[in-house]
Amino acid sequence: MNGSAQQGFGYRARRTFIRLLVFFLILGLGGGVVFLLSQLNSRTFTLAPVDGQLVVMKGRMAPMGCLLYT
Repeated sequence: MNGSAQQGFGYRARRTFIRLLVFFLILGLGGGVVFLLSQLNSRTFTLAPVDGQLVVMKGRMAPMGCLLYT
């Protein structure tokens, strides 16, 4: 009558499961990207002026920030 038939529980459950699977896949890929950026940053050294001296800074295990390298 109205062009769309009633879908059964199985169809809706499968559609919901696929949407959840895709959501967690995207979430996992995003976490992987953050982890790999963290690994890359932790192996990075930079030079920065601190109190009129040039010091070496080493990256941390996060996508941002660095600490004084001693």
